[in-house]
Amino acid sequence: MKVLSLTEPFATLIVKGSKRIETRSWKTSYRGEIYIHASNTKIPKECMRKKELMALVENCPFSFGKILCRCKLVDCVYMTEEYIREIKKSNPQEYICGEYRVGRYAWVLEDITPLQDPIEAKGHLGLWDYYTEEEIYNLLDTVTYGWMDKNKEKHFSVDSSYFENYYLQTPKEVIQNKIGVCWDQVELERECFKKSPYLAQTYALVYYDNQSCPMHTFLVYKKGNQYYWFEHAFKKYKGIHAYPTLENLLFSVRSKFIEEEIKGAFLNKNLCLYEYSALPKHSTCEEFYQHIEKSKNITFPPLYFYHLVDKEADMTHGLISLQYMYEHKLYDLFDKAVLKYKNRITKDWQIEKYKDKEQLTREEYIDALRIFRGEGGANCIYFFRYPPYTELGPKIKELSLYKDIYRINLHDEELQSQIESIFYGYNLSHSDNDLWDKTYYENVTKQEYFEKYDDSIPMNFSTLNHISICFKEGTCPLSLLEKVNWE
Repeated sequence: MKVLSLTEPFATLIVKGSKRIETRSWKTSYRGEIYIHASNTKIPKECMRKKELMALVENCPFSFGKILCRCKLVDCVYMTEEYIREIKKSNPQEYICGEYRVGRYAWVLEDITPLQDPIEAKGHLGLWDYYTEEEIYNLLDTVTYGWMDKNKEKHFSVDSSYFENYYLQTPKEVIQNKIGVCWDQVELERECFKKSPYLAQTYALVYYDNQSCPMHTFLVYKKGNQYYWFEHAFKKYKGIHAYPTLENLLFSVRSKFIEEEIKGAFLNKNLCLYEYSALPKHSTCEEFYQHIEKSKNITFPPLYFYHLVDKEADMTHGLISLQYMYEHKLYDLFDKAVLKYKNRITKDWQIEKYKDKEQLTREEYIDALRIFRGEGGANCIYFFRYPPYTELGPKIKELSLYKDIYRINLHDEELQSQIESIFYGYNLSHSDNDLWDKTYYENVTKQEYFEKYDDSIPMNFSTLNHISICFKEGTCPLSLLEKVNWE
């Protein structure tokens, strides 16, 4: 929608219907619907001195920095002496509300409709375009994924000629050509959001694999207390997605990019996230990469998982699974560790052959855990996404007296090289992993996570969801673990 910015009190005069002609020093050929916007500029002193003018808005609340109404611009009349005399004679109030001199222009407005909810917006000179988030998205929906080469020919897939022949289109060219990859689309989004009151920023994810170097650019804006991922080019995730924090949003986009775009082994050190500014028009691929690599490099805090360990435990081998205890005949440890599983196996887990069985052999414990957990079975070592904090309740504080807490950094390269497989949730009904996945653990807030805490349960920390990781040989080496203090 086209917008015209006016200083107060003139915007309010139009909203009231007291003013239906906006006087300007320049003409326009545009006809059609426009918004009227009250700029942030203070009321000029010369206006304040005009008693007749200010009497028209007496007791009226002024708005600054907001779009107040919509109307139709139906004519633009060159002011002659005759025209000015006619306005002064037939509509003296209109004459008071404008600046009438020969050579200026009268913009004639009709169908003035005040907005029930004025829209915050930055003012601009001339007639400018304003888009709501939905309107920006609808504009992007007219753009097909593809690119323009230096000869202005369209390509609808990224092929071997892309790197040598691509050039970055201007926002205007993207609209005209109706084609663009994420680089082009983000520049159009950036231009549209310039007119909005929301803080918008653009980011680029690049995976340096010495081959195709997968990349994706995207725009983020803040509205109120939430952050929004504005996505059009990434087909699977098209839409406007809300997040409570910027870190949550960036983690989420990052994990989706890894899942969809990185084939084969993933190395965390090869993935970079840049916060970048607008590029010069018609930048080449090489210039694009050079630009973002000079931009701010966003780093994430490590993704830690935590584990509780008896203070008297022998940690020489690090954390060891039940399978490891069994295979290495560490029966004292095994018998103590599996006790908590007996009622689950014979009752809760509904394993028919062990239902209501009074005694279980070690072999049956291993078998039952394999049945219930699926492939990997008793090799799994459980970690918390967050540690149990002592301030949560008396049972947790009591627990801290005889348990230590260790953590691992999932971004650690040595760790990644030793993990056989990581299960971010089984589609089974047991409480530890039911329906939770990697995205959940990377994005959940502490408040949401601890809502399941119940201090009345003896093993209350077990109500905080776990993650199960299967290590080679059933051990998590001590070199990968860091002992931490209770908070």
